[in-house]
Amino acid sequence: MTHKPDMAEAIGSALAIASRIARTLGRIRAALECCDNAMAIKLMRIYCGLDNEQKSHSTPSRIN
Repeated sequence: MTHKPDMAEAIGSALAIASRIARTLGRIRAALECCDNAMAIKLMRIYCGLDNEQKSHSTPSRIN
C-alpha cells in the first residue's frame, strides 16, 4: 500500500519550497546590489536548475 500525502504534508512541502526560493532570490538580489555579477549568475544558474559548468546556448537572431 502506498502512502498518500495528506493536506498538511502538501502545505508543509509547499511552504518549504517557497522559503527556499525566497532565500535564493534574496541572495541573488544581494549579489546584484553588491555588483557581484559572477555570484549573481552562479545563483541564477542554480535557481534555474543549470549546473555551473553547463554553457547556455542563445538562439541565433533571424534579423540580418
